[in-house]
Amino acid sequence: MKRRRTTPPPPPQQNAAMNPNYLDRFSDLPEPIIHHIVSFVPTKYAARTSALSKRFRSAWLSFPVIDFDATLYPGRYRDTTSQFTTFVRDALNRRDPNACLEKLRIRGLFDGSTFNHWLVNYALDKHVKQIYLFDDSYVDTCLPQRMFCANSIRVLELKGFKVEVPDLILSCPLIEDFRVTNCSGLKSIRVSGAKKLKAVKLDTCSGLEKIDIDAQNLESFSYTGCRDVDPSQPPQPCEILTTASQNLQSFVYSMDRSKQCDINISACKCLRNLILRGATITDRWIQDNISAFCLLERLRLECCKVLQKIKFHNELLTCFELHDCDVEEAEIDAPNLNSFDYTGQIMAPPVIISSHWDAMIKLKETDLPPYLWFKKLREFLLGFDTCKVLTLICNNDKELIIPKELREQMLPPLFDIKHVKIQLRCRTDLMGLLQSLVWLVPRPETISFVKGSNEESIKVM
Repeated sequence: MKRRRTTPPPPPQQNAAMNPNYLDRFSDLPEPIIHHIVSFVPTKYAARTSALSKRFRSAWLSFPVIDFDATLYPGRYRDTTSQFTTFVRDALNRRDPNACLEKLRIRGLFDGSTFNHWLVNYALDKHVKQIYLFDDSYVDTCLPQRMFCANSIRVLELKGFKVEVPDLILSCPLIEDFRVTNCSGLKSIRVSGAKKLKAVKLDTCSGLEKIDIDAQNLESFSYTGCRDVDPSQPPQPCEILTTASQNLQSFVYSMDRSKQCDINISACKCLRNLILRGATITDRWIQDNISAFCLLERLRLECCKVLQKIKFHNELLTCFELHDCDVEEAEIDAPNLNSFDYTGQIMAPPVIISSHWDAMIKLKETDLPPYLWFKKLREFLLGFDTCKVLTLICNNDKELIIPKELREQMLPPLFDIKHVKIQLRCRTDLMGLLQSLVWLVPRPETISFVKGSNEESIKVM
């Protein structure tokens, strides 16, 4: 019996062309809708749509979003600077010369100032609104001054470049978001005329000495200093001014090493979130500023080594974190405070005036003799007798097991606390720990042991 020969089906394109009822609905769509559809797929797949039809090729060549990421092409463009920049230049030159550019995002190895100037000029000539440039070459490649005063830019994010002008003036009238990471060559940054600017983030910009921001609509500011500074060299002083940023809501300053920095944010009356790490602020600065920020909700102070005695009043503050500041005394009048987190050495018992607050304490290791340690611990805990839930974080249970002879000589510090949580890395004597906790907190309702995300509670009758 002979086998019947079967003809393989024609390819989809041929099948569609032979079908009289076939209708190419996508090619008839308006170009903005095609752009919108293509925007949901990665660039390397979006580029392949140009092979579907002439209509799609035309749409791709006028696509308003350009996104080239060399890390997505290992072994091809990621490790070779000239190949990557040539690829980018050729791709941009093939675009429709009359098409506008909404967004330009390029990450790869930039080969020098000539390409950078050409790229920036190309984008600005196309009235680009968003620019994201990330240089992974770890070689100083310069950027032109023109991009910092462009009329069309709304978002500008740079990483790994050298700025040609040490005293940078940002004056883009429409810019809303400005981010700079790991860029060198800057000594000062001044923002002026950027009336729509809402967010500024400066991260690891070596040599930066002064930041002056005059932007009345600024809502968020973040500055992070260099992490790899030579510890043998004294840190450079820095000055941060936000004199006309009345609408600023979040201010973050972070340095690994304390450097002399004059932070002037007294005009920011709408501030809600304030984080200072490694800042050389004084006790007077805290008292004058924190009390004046009437809308402040969260305050975090970390490694601010100049502080000694903290004292302030704030009506709306709900969260206060104090970590590794070597503070000797603290007096906080915050009626709406919900949480107080403390990390550091034992200090004088803090005075915290609030109707409903929880406390989390992580004490640092000390060389004090056990007798003196437990005596200071009891005095320190006297400041937490009015909190609702007290969490103690220790390396091991020995730090909390007060010897019986000492317990008989002292009064318990936490008479009014009902709920205690203990978080330990190492627990060796559960019974001894419970006996000590019942002395510390004579009338608890629950004692909980926390390890990771697990929590075991003991109800005390």
